[in-house]
Amino acid sequence: MESSSRYQGYSKSQLIARIAELERGRDDLVKARVREKDSAPSSPTISVQNEGGAKKNSKRTKAPRPFDVSSQPCRKIALRFSYDGAPFSGLAAQNRLSTPLPTVEAVLWEAMCAIRLVDPSKGMEGSGWSRCGRTDRGVSAAGQVVALWVRSRKVNEWPQRLEWQRAKALAVRRSELRKGVLESQELNYVQSLNRVLPPSIRIQAWSPVRPDFSARFDCLYRHYKYFFPAGAPRAILPGLSKEGAESDTDSSFGGLALGTGPRLDIEAMRDAASRLLGDHDFRHLCKVDSSKQITNFRRRIDGASIDLVSRGWPTSPKPVADESSSSSLSKAGKEEEEMYVFNLRGTAFLYHQVRHIVAVLFLVGARLEKPSIVDELMNVEKGRIAADKLDLKLAKLDRGQDGQGGGGVRWWLPHSTTMEEEERAQVEDGGDHRRMGIARAISKQRRTTSRSPSETKGLMVYETKPAYEMASDRPLVLWECGFRPTDVGWRAGSYDGPVVEGERSKIGRGLEDCRSTAVRTTAELHATWHREAIRAEMARHFVLASAPPSSGLLASRTNYDQARFPHLAESEDEEGPSGGSTSDEVRRDRSMVQPLGNGTSKPANTYHPLGVRPRDDSVEEKNQRWLEGVGKRRAEKRGITAMQLAKGVIGKVVARD
Repeated sequence: MESSSRYQGYSKSQLIARIAELERGRDDLVKARVREKDSAPSSPTISVQNEGGAKKNSKRTKAPRPFDVSSQPCRKIALRFSYDGAPFSGLAAQNRLSTPLPTVEAVLWEAMCAIRLVDPSKGMEGSGWSRCGRTDRGVSAAGQVVALWVRSRKVNEWPQRLEWQRAKALAVRRSELRKGVLESQELNYVQSLNRVLPPSIRIQAWSPVRPDFSARFDCLYRHYKYFFPAGAPRAILPGLSKEGAESDTDSSFGGLALGTGPRLDIEAMRDAASRLLGDHDFRHLCKVDSSKQITNFRRRIDGASIDLVSRGWPTSPKPVADESSSSSLSKAGKEEEEMYVFNLRGTAFLYHQVRHIVAVLFLVGARLEKPSIVDELMNVEKGRIAADKLDLKLAKLDRGQDGQGGGGVRWWLPHSTTMEEEERAQVEDGGDHRRMGIARAISKQRRTTSRSPSETKGLMVYETKPAYEMASDRPLVLWECGFRPTDVGWRAGSYDGPVVEGERSKIGRGLEDCRSTAVRTTAELHATWHREAIRAEMARHFVLASAPPSSGLLASRTNYDQARFPHLAESEDEEGPSGGSTSDEVRRDRSMVQPLGNGTSKPANTYHPLGVRPRDDSVEEKNQRWLEGVGKRRAEKRGITAMQLAKGVIGKVVARD
């Protein structure tokens, strides 16, 4: 990609940030070269006698020998890394398309080439590159994973790599058959890459993997997080008076944050989120990508919950007590604007599926839709959601579970990716008697249970998708990609031996190396958080410094304590929706603002429920239109069919006269 086209879409702030990142990377490279130069042995000095008999010293100059990565030992590894998606055009590298911002993979690949971990001439395909979860522009990741072949000091897996290259019909050069000199310690991949990568991308750990490992197909689950605040308290945005409520001059005020939306009903959102558990058809909760020609939209959700975000640095996975979402808010609860996170775990996801789900949850939280709208959008044909709920109930028969636990809804699916590996193995190896008992229970349940439970009666059938806008991309984070412990063992240092949980003492000296690298990476990430936390606190104080909404007036002077502890005047309007309402209550008041996340919303004078909105074309119509249009034209240029193109066949560009 040319530099002129790469930076055409940059804003001033983005250009400044990019220049700063490049300068930091340049400084790191200069320092590294200086260290290498200082540690390198000096060139031999040759004494030469001139015609006058005097001796003259001169250094023998020799052209540097080119470094051939392909002639070095190699191994296949997986890398786990985090990145802030704001300054990037998504994760995946775009080979044929220019993007206004660089992609995460392109920056990561350039860093690997710079420190000679990979051969640039082979490209990403030649290195066996595979990614776990593709993220779009603006979406971040805390535990993204890629796998590829890289240079090694300690292991030489060229025979296995050559077999892989032949299976992929890739060319094999003679230089690749050389045997490099092996050493006792492996390269520190984490530390080496973090030295040249921008601060927005941090390598967390690496792991040796088997030659046929795929970051995509060996992944057991993907866990997403979507962050959002509960909404502005009434002290910031008090409701209008009765006279103002009857006026149509400003339909986007009335107790709502003009830019963020209303104060959300967290309990209603939790009710809606719990309906996602199990195996469902999500065609109306995603964006159909016709270029993939997908016909099966059934996906399994193993865990779904809306949780209060903890403050500080917790040292145990304990849930945070959430008192602000109760129907009777305390005075402290009314003053707070708590941060929540929507946790979603599944075995696979569709295009924009998470952001579509969050958009519907926001409609429920704003009391514009009932929680049952989630069931209706997955009810793609008559009786479909009833059958799905029955299957989910049968999946919970083990141990007498009925989906309820601790007095509330169980947020995870038993015997799924939400369980520990050892616990799942015990269930799977329970013996023939256990399996026969469950089979008899399932058979009895199917005979005695109606296919149309009472809770699914009266639900609307959505044969096609209603028109609605998906949630913002910025708060979405790919939190984790899960793998079998036998496939992946993450470590931060150069130690490349086995990693077994609970047996860290066997690692020996390698553990100290891992800790040392982890301390450096964590310190760098904490410094980034430190800067952002200060910015967030300053922004909060700017709100406190503004004119209070209760009066719209500011004092000409304050006493010292008022300046020490800035505050907003308490609103006299205590009526109206706050944090608590029944699950089936739908907002019918004057303001119809649809929250979209990340401080954005969509105001409207009148809200039109999803059931009466215009419908999209069916999946079959979209797929057929692509095959006969865009897909056909693209495929003809490569001499293949549109269906082959959709299945990933690349083909060759056909020359035209």
